[in-house]
Amino acid sequence: MKELLDDYRQKHGELPKCNLPPEPPEKEVASEWGFYFYEDIGKPLYEVAFNPQDLREKIRKVPVASLEFHQKRGDFAKWIRDVFKDVQLAEAIQKIDKTGEDLRRELLNLFSSSERGACPRCGIETSPVKTWKMA
Repeated sequence: MKELLDDYRQKHGELPKCNLPPEPPEKEVASEWGFYFYEDIGKPLYEVAFNPQDLREKIRKVPVASLEFHQKRGDFAKWIRDVFKDVQLAEAIQKIDKTGEDLRRELLNLFSSSERGACPRCGIETSPVKTWKMA
C-alpha cells in the first residue's frame, strides 16, 4: 500500500483525496437495494447479489453478455459507490475497458483484493486501489 501511495505522490505531487469510509463488505442489503443481473433490458437472469462478496460469486457464473451489459451502463460502479460508499473501488471498476472473459477477470481481481489500510491523512480504514497508470 505504501508503494501505491508513493507512486501516486511522485506522479501528482500530493496524496490522493480520501473517500468516505466504505460500508463493511460483508454487510447485506435489503432486497430493494440488491444488484439484479440482466442480460439486456427486459431480460432478467434472476440472479441477485446483496453484498460485494455475493456480487463476486455471481460475476463468476453469470454469462459474459450480462457483465458487458452492466459494465457498459456503469451499473457495477454505481452500486458499489451508492450502496456501499466505496468510492475508490467504484472508480477502479468504472475504468475497466475490457470485454468478454477479460472483463470478468478484471472485475474478479478488483473484488478479490482484500488489502485494507488506514489513510495517511485522516486515518479512515479503506481498501487502496491503484486507479492511475504510470507513464
